[in-house]
Amino acid sequence: VSGLSHINTLLADPAVQSLECTGPGKPLLINRSGLIQATNFTLSADEINTFMREISERTRIPLTQGLFKAFVGNLIITAVISEIIGTRFVMQKRYIAQFQPQ
Repeated sequence: VSGLSHINTLLADPAVQSLECTGPGKPLLINRSGLIQATNFTLSADEINTFMREISERTRIPLTQGLFKAFVGNLIITAVISEIIGTRFVMQKRYIAQFQPQ
């Protein structure tokens, strides 16, 4: 994710399974090994909108009001796009099992 280095830092931790942005100015939440923890990082409305536009451009899925879901690399991004309550999103790591012939 370009431009949002603190998100990349959090996602680089192998124990982090998901990251949630509950809205502008609110602490990002991470699920680390099954425990939900608040971080010291927040995103502004502009940062959230820029992030969602980047995901939309990379996946060619248009941003419209309501539910948005996209797969980028090993991430599943689910968002609620709303001008009224503010856009919020969850990023989940997707683990692909490797077939190991015996």
